[in-house]
Amino acid sequence: MIILWVIGYGIIYFAAEKISVQTGFPHMITAFALGIFLCAAVIALLKGNKAKLWGVKTPLPKYWVATLPLLVLPAANVYFSLSAQREMPDIWHLLTVIFAAACEELLFRGYLVVFLTRSFKKGIVCVAAANAALFGIFHLLNISGQGFYYTLLQAVCAASVGFAFVIVTLKADSILPCIVVHCLINASSVSQEGTVLDTETAVAFVAVSVWYVLYGIILCCNGFSMKRSKRNEALH
Repeated sequence: MIILWVIGYGIIYFAAEKISVQTGFPHMITAFALGIFLCAAVIALLKGNKAKLWGVKTPLPKYWVATLPLLVLPAANVYFSLSAQREMPDIWHLLTVIFAAACEELLFRGYLVVFLTRSFKKGIVCVAAANAALFGIFHLLNISGQGFYYTLLQAVCAASVGFAFVIVTLKADSILPCIVVHCLINASSVSQEGTVLDTETAVAFVAVSVWYVLYGIILCCNGFSMKRSKRNEALH
């Protein structure tokens, strides 16, 4: 089922982007399409009483605090944007990447995490690594609109972010903190589109990737309890 959800999301995203460009309204149709997809996914969860299983619930305040170190990437994006004096993106582009972030968290840190915890049981590192690998591979699809090496570094960075996100999600037993951070990452990275891959950019990608993996490991070693594994039997 998760494969169908991800494939459906990918098809809707790329088809809507193509139609948006062809009609002369960049990102507008994509924003509407992803908004509808997100609403449909949430409604399906609510009707199936699986919202909490997927982590759609409010976490304890301390887990919001645990997401603060994850703001390194959006902070770096803002810094590079201000340094390059780039223009602000239009509202439809922002809505597109924000809806995309929410959809991807529902799929990768919601359904997929629950599915993987059934497979790996108490192996939190295995769950995080598998999820991160799939999330990184998924981002290789961006190669259609940018260079190979830039896309490869972006995929590696996405994998490292995904690794930390899984740890935070399982620790908080909620995907909401990571949805917020992912939205901030995407919104702050819009102005980075078209960036030339130079030494500074490559170093920044590597540094951020290493930080997210290290932070995930730190959290994992800090008295981890995989709460969601107790409800895995509810997933069908």
